[in-house]
Formats: sequence, structure tokens, C-alpha cells
Amino acid sequence: MLNVLFYTPWWPNNASMTGIFIKEHAIAIAKHCNLFVMHVHVEKSWRKPFFFIEKKETKELNYYLFEYTLYIPPVPKSHLFFKSKMKNLLQREVHILNEKYHFGIVHVNVMSEQAQWVCQTEQVSSLPHVLTEHNGFLLRDQNRLDQNHFDSFKNKYANWIEKANIQCIMPVSSYLEQVLKKEYEIKNNIKTIPNVINVSQRDISNRVSSQNKIRLCLLANWEYPKCPELFVKALKQIPKEWLAHIQITWAGFGSQYNKLQTDDIWNHVEVNFVGKLEKNEVYDMLNNQDILIHPTYSETFSVVVVEALTFGLAVLSTPTGIMPEYVNSSNGVLVQDFTIDSFIKGLEKILSNFKNGMYIRNVISDQVKDVFSTNTVGLQIFDVYTNVLENR
Repeated sequence: MLNVLFYTPWWPNNASMTGIFIKEHAIAIAKHCNLFVMHVHVEKSWRKPFFFIEKKETKELNYYLFEYTLYIPPVPKSHLFFKSKMKNLLQREVHILNEKYHFGIVHVNVMSEQAQWVCQTEQVSSLPHVLTEHNGFLLRDQNRLDQNHFDSFKNKYANWIEKANIQCIMPVSSYLEQVLKKEYEIKNNIKTIPNVINVSQRDISNRVSSQNKIRLCLLANWEYPKCPELFVKALKQIPKEWLAHIQITWAGFGSQYNKLQTDDIWNHVEVNFVGKLEKNEVYDMLNNQDILIHPTYSETFSVVVVEALTFGLAVLSTPTGIMPEYVNSSNGVLVQDFTIDSFIKGLEKILSNFKNGMYIRNVISDQVKDVFSTNTVGLQIFDVYTNVLENR
């Protein structure tokens, strides 16, 4: 059975859910091969000896997890001594793992200099290397990069890809694939494979009736590039009779979230600000809503949009990221552009369509539930492994 080294800089823990989508990929892949997850977290600290590594090995349900915390002095990462020392330590740990498990392929998540170092480790450098790319930093507009900064990062990214000898790049959306091809001019083999959305049938049962109100919900980390002001301003300008027929549940956190709660529109429409939710609470919320509103200027993938579709909700979204790939007339409304007028038209249209019974929950759910399943995504990634190995 194929042994895979699966390197990631992000992994969820009790303090943070960052990297949960990478963990879902790992679970999916491990159904088809032996997976060895290498998670490296770098922490700047004076409290530990410089370049001290803490190691933890865990046998998870269907994969092995090796977690490394590398303590470094609080100096700029560009410091040459720092980079050389970190590279040597990282490659030593890759060598130790390879000596024990004899990997057949290296799969890195999120291209970076550290991922490049993993691929360049002598003992695995001749193996096939593949990359799953999730990183929103690749989106120039989202990160407000001027031309000079963008050109610098573009050259750096291309250099990492070349030195890591990546045979196949797997972006999580067609949108990100086009960014890589058109803006970054990446010529490597590219195959879009989405994130896993792990919603079971039991999660979408026992819905509560809406009691004649159209239930709208919003959920995000409310920081730029999210643009909730489009929705708030649209609420102020749609016909007032709609306001009496909608009920809003607004979840999440962030500076935008705190600010928008003081708007006087909430004197005229029913709203419940529920704050940050755990995953089971998110599913409970989606289970009892009708429409998801998702205003954002930029996004590589949108877990909440796909989760909402999986629960059979209609979606109103701005035309960016994964949304044009999955939001259509049968399951929602994609606004034409990022203007207030377009958002008003979109909001009125989705409310009218819902009132007229145009959205059927089971149909919406059935359209997407298999596309993002553990089995489907796991097989797609394993097929990439097989093809890369066969074409060496």
C-alpha cells in the first residue's frame, strides 16, 4: 500500500480550527493509502532554547499524525542563519520519518519556503511531489497588494514551485485554478479538487417550520474582504413590506461584526446576533434556515456556502471565488456585481423566488452532497497520486 508524506503548516487543535479543511482532506485520502501527516508549527519565543523542537506522535482513526513545534528566536524570518538552521532541522525530521516509513509520494499543503524545503530533502527529493493549494494570500485583490508587492510574491511563489519539483497542483476551486494560470502564469499540471464538506444525512433532519417568516442567515469571520455593508444597505432600500416577513440570524465574529450590530436598521427588522458558533451549532443553525446571505469581495473557497447548499438552503452571494461554480438559478442568486443596486436586486429576487416556492431543499442538497463527500474527494486525490506515479 502506498505510503504518503502529507506536510502541512496548518492543523486544527483545541485553540484554533485553522486547517480543518486540510484535516478533512487527510481523512479522505487515508481511506486509500497509508497517510503520515507532518504538521510543523513555528513559534517565536525566548522561553525555550533556540531551535528546540517538541515532537508529538499520535495514531488517529486512519492516519498517523506527527506534530512538531519549532521554537525560534524572535528575529526576522529572512535572517540567513535562521533560514539555514530551520531548513536543516526540518529536513532532518523528514529524513527520520522516511527512514522508518519509506514514502512513495510527498503531498504538501499550501506552497511556502518550508514546503519547498520538505520537497528538497535528499531522501525524498526524487519522489513525486504534489501540492494542494488553499491559500487566500494568492488573491491579489483580497490582500490589497500593489503591483510591486504582487510581482515580488509572484516570482517567489513560482520559484518555490520550481524548486519543489511539483508534478501536480490541486487548487480547491476553479477560481483559484484560473488565478494560478492567468495571474501567476503557472504552467504545471493543475487539477481542481475541492475541500471536503462532511455533512451526514442525520445533520439535515428534523427541521423546524418557519412559521410564515423567511429565515435568512449569515456566517463568517467578519473582516475584509467580507462586505456585510452591502446587505445592510440593501435592507434599508428594499420595499419595507419585505422587512416584516424576514427573520435574520447573524453568526460570526470580527471587527465588522461588532460594528454592524449598532446600525439603526435593526429597529425595523427581526435579527438575532448569535456570535461565534461551534461546528455542531453551525449545523443546527443551517438546519433551521431558508436562505444564506454571503457578501464578500474575494474568496478561494467558501465552506459555509457549500454547507448551506448541502443543507438545501438557497444562497445569495457576490460573484467571486467558488460561488459562480455552484450558485445558479436553481439554488439561489448570484448578484451581478459589487454595487448596492445589484445587491438590492439580488435580495429582492431571492426573497420573491423563495416566496413563490422556486427553491426545493432536497433538490438543492442532492446537487452538491456527493461532490464534496469524503469518498469523492479522497478518490480524486488518490487518482492524482496514481497518475503522477505512472507518468514518472
